[in-house]
Amino acid sequence: MPRPALVLRLALLTGLAACFAALALMPERALLIGLTLALLLAGCLWAWPEWWIPLTAVGLIGVAGALAMVWSQRRAPPATGMSPLGAGVGRAIFYGKGYCSSCHTLADHAGGLRGPPLGATQQQPPIGRRAVARAEQLSRARGRPLSPADYLVESLLEPGAFVVDGYRDEMPPAHLPPVRLQPDEIRALVAFLLEQGGDADPAAIELPAAAWPDAALAVDTPAGDLERGKRLYFDLAGPAACAACHPLPAPGRAPQSRALGPDLSRIGGVRGADFLRRSILEPSAQIAGGFDTVQLELLDGTVVVGLNRGGDPSEVRLVRHQDLAAAATGAAAPITGIPRSQIRSRSLQPLSAMPGNYAEILTEEEVRDLVAYLSSLK
Repeated sequence: MPRPALVLRLALLTGLAACFAALALMPERALLIGLTLALLLAGCLWAWPEWWIPLTAVGLIGVAGALAMVWSQRRAPPATGMSPLGAGVGRAIFYGKGYCSSCHTLADHAGGLRGPPLGATQQQPPIGRRAVARAEQLSRARGRPLSPADYLVESLLEPGAFVVDGYRDEMPPAHLPPVRLQPDEIRALVAFLLEQGGDADPAAIELPAAAWPDAALAVDTPAGDLERGKRLYFDLAGPAACAACHPLPAPGRAPQSRALGPDLSRIGGVRGADFLRRSILEPSAQIAGGFDTVQLELLDGTVVVGLNRGGDPSEVRLVRHQDLAAAATGAAAPITGIPRSQIRSRSLQPLSAMPGNYAEILTEEEVRDLVAYLSSLK
């Protein structure tokens, strides 16, 4: 037999053996491996025609086995009790049911800015690596070992246990209504976060059983009229005029950066009716992160009070309180930049820029209607 033909046959047989080994090690790629087996079988039939019967049998068995494994992977629940991470379960929860992207960003997708960014930044590694350092920090502080998965589980179930510097304690527990993620969904979400720059081991993700609410825990259901609440929300000439400061972005679009109030496009999936009612009647009780009222005392003695709009190393930007009235007409409120070199002192104020007299100008029925509409935004 010519040497090239022998080398080709040995290469084809080696490829078949490698495919069967790969099938055992990587069953999640069974379909791709099965297609590769079929191509190798065709090559064998061309290079070794006198052995077509046994080679065909081996190839058909391999392809059938690969397809059977694909079917079993789709139908059988994984050993950890959660869906395969390769299917993007944790990612889907992050951008969907978990509402995480309403407040947090990842490098590959738009999101909110009220919570710490979870992707890599100039100052921080992605959350998967950050969780390792946080777990070590908390382990030393508490005197007991804490894994990166433990830290992320605690951040979802007890978000107030550790609040990142510079941010407010305003995240709702992910396992309670209205978010109400189930145990397998929490595991999938934690695994997804660990995969952002780190390593995920779903089997090592443990949940505290005592923290889980009764399955029969009721969700507070607003009693108002949704359609009336919607009209009240968007009527800029009405008593509420919510849309003036909280414009709702089109589906799939990022919230307006010049909006004077937090994005409410998914608020009903994150907050319950009681919280929404209190936010309308007592807006200063809990001010959303990034929407603080600041007071600046300038070197010439002037005091400027307004809604914080960020800034840069050279200036502070804000919307002065006297300019907020422009928003009621639907116009963009002007942003004032004040050089940092002219500022003597800067302090946060405990009062929200949102009007605090809705309890006086709205009827009880109108408040219920607004809560019903806001609760429907998910």
